[in-house]
Amino acid sequence: MTTSAEVPTIQVTLNPVAVRSLAQLVAAESNEAVSFFLNSLVTADLSVSPEPPKGSMVYKLSAAFTADQRRDAFKSWIVAKGIQELIRGLRQTLEEAYFFSDALKQLPSRTTVAELDKLTADIRRRANKLNYPQLITEVQSRLTSAMTYEKEILSLVAVRNCLEHRHGIVGAADADANGQLSLTLPRLQTVAIVEGKEIEIGPGYVSEASTQIGIKRVNRERTYRLGEKIEIDAAQFQEIAFACHLFAEDIASKLPTS
Repeated sequence: MTTSAEVPTIQVTLNPVAVRSLAQLVAAESNEAVSFFLNSLVTADLSVSPEPPKGSMVYKLSAAFTADQRRDAFKSWIVAKGIQELIRGLRQTLEEAYFFSDALKQLPSRTTVAELDKLTADIRRRANKLNYPQLITEVQSRLTSAMTYEKEILSLVAVRNCLEHRHGIVGAADADANGQLSLTLPRLQTVAIVEGKEIEIGPGYVSEASTQIGIKRVNRERTYRLGEKIEIDAAQFQEIAFACHLFAEDIASKLPTS
């Protein structure tokens, strides 16, 4: 008596945690890297260019920089790369949200591995072809409620574009009708309630024993005028990275469940 071989099966699990973790991991890594490198610039000897790698061909590539000029150039480069990474991480989360939503609707309950690979590749290809505004619009249409930070994400994308294409100098392509580029991002604000009024406080604040202390989420807007150079320090970058963490959390919390 013969029996037919048992057909192996593969179970596919769609996990919303994977959607948000892509951007959040990049945000954590970028924040640590930018903080480390910017802090290192403070004490580094930048009066001369670094030695070439050992055993390498020596190419004369160094610019005639002073220590201050080299420090400013390195700072701009580090911040620009950090912002690019944040935008890349957010794009990964948006594309994964697109995939999660479409896979939930389109993948059959039973199929072959070859067909599964084709279906998933088609969904990912469609998401990858979209530009940033198009991708946000498409993901927005697939969520269970409106994305909280659409405008904020796009404002960060605009800053990334300026850093990448115009070395951080705000140009006509970046500025709005008022001649400025705005970056609006959520942040956490610590406040003390004093005589019925909220007062923002920071590290080192000493309060009375009866003072109420609270934390709330607010938006901070930074504006850069036409021709102005975008300057971002380590503390500001940390705030931007935290905003990206919130963006990813918001997207993942609104994914469809069926």
